[in-house]
Amino acid sequence: MTVRLRVSGWLAAIAMSLLPALIPGLATAQPSDQPSDQPAPDRPEPTLTISTITPLAPTAADRIVVRGTVGNPTTAALHSVRVRLRAGNEPVRSRSELAAQARSKAAVGDPIDDPGSVQSLPDVPADGHTGFTLSTAVRALALPGLGVYPLGVDLRGDDGSGVELLDRLRTWLPYGPAQPDVAQTRIAWLWPLVGTPDRNPDGTFPNDALATELRPGGRLAVLLGASARATAGPTTPGRPLTRLSYAIDPALLEAVAAMAEGYSVRHSDGRLSTGTGQAAARAWLAQLRGSTAANPVVALPYGDPDVVALVRAGRTADVSLASASATFRQLVDDVLGPVSLERVAWPPGGLITQAALDALTGVDTVVLSGTALPPLPQISYTQDAATTLPAAAGGTLRALVSDPALDDIVAGPQRATDTRLAEQRFLAETLMITAEKPSLGRSVLIAPPRRWAPSAAWPAALLRDSASVPWLHPAALSTLIPAPNADATRGPLTYPAAAQRAELPAGLLARQGGIGGISRQLATFRAILTDPEAAGVPAVERALLRCSSSAWRTDPGGGLRLRHATSRMLTGLVNKVRITTRGEVSLASKRSTIPVSVANDLPQPVRVQVALQSTAARLLAEDSGVKVISGGHQIQLSVRLQAPSAGVFPVTARLLTPEGRPYGSPVKLLVHATRYGTLALAITGAAFVVLGLTAALRLGRRLRAASRAKAGR
Repeated sequence: MTVRLRVSGWLAAIAMSLLPALIPGLATAQPSDQPSDQPAPDRPEPTLTISTITPLAPTAADRIVVRGTVGNPTTAALHSVRVRLRAGNEPVRSRSELAAQARSKAAVGDPIDDPGSVQSLPDVPADGHTGFTLSTAVRALALPGLGVYPLGVDLRGDDGSGVELLDRLRTWLPYGPAQPDVAQTRIAWLWPLVGTPDRNPDGTFPNDALATELRPGGRLAVLLGASARATAGPTTPGRPLTRLSYAIDPALLEAVAAMAEGYSVRHSDGRLSTGTGQAAARAWLAQLRGSTAANPVVALPYGDPDVVALVRAGRTADVSLASASATFRQLVDDVLGPVSLERVAWPPGGLITQAALDALTGVDTVVLSGTALPPLPQISYTQDAATTLPAAAGGTLRALVSDPALDDIVAGPQRATDTRLAEQRFLAETLMITAEKPSLGRSVLIAPPRRWAPSAAWPAALLRDSASVPWLHPAALSTLIPAPNADATRGPLTYPAAAQRAELPAGLLARQGGIGGISRQLATFRAILTDPEAAGVPAVERALLRCSSSAWRTDPGGGLRLRHATSRMLTGLVNKVRITTRGEVSLASKRSTIPVSVANDLPQPVRVQVALQSTAARLLAEDSGVKVISGGHQIQLSVRLQAPSAGVFPVTARLLTPEGRPYGSPVKLLVHATRYGTLALAITGAAFVVLGLTAALRLGRRLRAASRAKAGR
């Protein structure tokens, strides 16, 4: 097969070399206006990159300036290089048309009749680059009014094959001059500060990855820094402040606060080292405290659990604990100081089932993706972000619906070179929303991905734009109020099949071998304690919640590691209260007791009882009753046992909680029973009587003899 393909390729090459001779004029054909859709994968192509487009919101008196770079990653110089600006003066008619244009490779509009719209560049050397600047007056574009207009840049040059189109970039020009009859679109942000809750149950960290995220340039440092700068300073008529609400996982706050006090990293081989992120944690927390003093906080459920998967697995109590516990709300206050906490729930991915929604407590608002509440088919414009949902106990629940297209744009650029075109698309989408119904003021909500990892400049650009262009107005999350007929524009709550496939696997949460089994073991351990907090129960509870985090949807290995670490820690605590008796014990009679020693290595008293069980017929045992064993002590309990006959019987000894639930691991014992029958006991008793009488007679004789001897003297 390989030989055939090689021969075919060789023949094709000969045929292509002969075509110009066979078909006259083919060699002089004009260069194509379309770049190749499928370039050779091993051949780098010259590229265009746009770095700036100014102004962001042009008016009729402005001049559009586009700056960028021509890159030549090939091994030959580019000659006859020219870049040209193109534009169309027909506005985009809908957001769906905007999406279709984004996928198109066709030429953008027409060349612009302006001297600054075309530029010839010097030769670009191999593996080199050169900058360009194009410009045009807005009036030269003849734009009819408010709207979004196609804008593009073409690159032509000779890379050794003749002058041809080498690359093309498509973008849009949002033309939105302030007009008194145009209602601004209010834009609100839910700003995620969520980490990977992989902290070990003993308080150590599995690595120093969080320190990297907190340092300058790290993911969490970039997100917090951009939001802090955008929301700081006084509000002026020309510069309203960006409004946002921070969505924060209390588990992240707990971890960063622990790092700020000094922490250890436990490596995979068990070795401990001092963490390197203490200074970064302190600086990040200080900046966060300053930002949350002026901006409200949405406290996510502790550990950001996969609420739908938990409810599906019957673990609704975990959802309530993580989302409504006063302990975790107090944790936020302890770390940040008094903050404005909003009663808002934001399920992973913005998607939730009705059963999981009903399980959320202590909230009056839920943030959802537009995929969860799709618009009705007859609605031809973008709906307001605020709507209503039926609540579990009657009444309604406020739902804030993020825009899927905007969410995708915001989540998109990971490289700095992609940022400017993505920003222009963001501006175009938001102006399209305003232009759909200019007189109908609506609101949009942007909810970036939970563990958003953008390029450094991207979040700052988004927040700046949302507070500076005339068709947008910053709004607080709390001000998005549903209209009286808001629910009439959207369909019912939807949970796609793809979302269910993305959930945590059922085995991770199962009662056997999963989080459910560890949780049952923890409940048993708690039942014997007199002071659960001092015994480390809260640390295990929190670790279990972190084990069910939505972070493990894309990192199942990390979730499995944390689950194993949690199970090992809890098993170690459980084994501190144990039966120490081993091997063989003796039962001296039909009804007797055997000694069973129990050790308590915990630093507090525990309440347990001992039970014996055997498969031997008619071997009866009684529980020891509840006993209190002091911390650091070992005691011997007597357990009553009745054997049917003499012999050796296998017995299982185990601890029970005060309520009678099995505790810890059972211990196998062998009981040696020696049973005397009634006749044997009677004979033995008679023998004792005879011996007693004989001894008495002998003693009497001796006493009489002694008396006679004394009388004869």
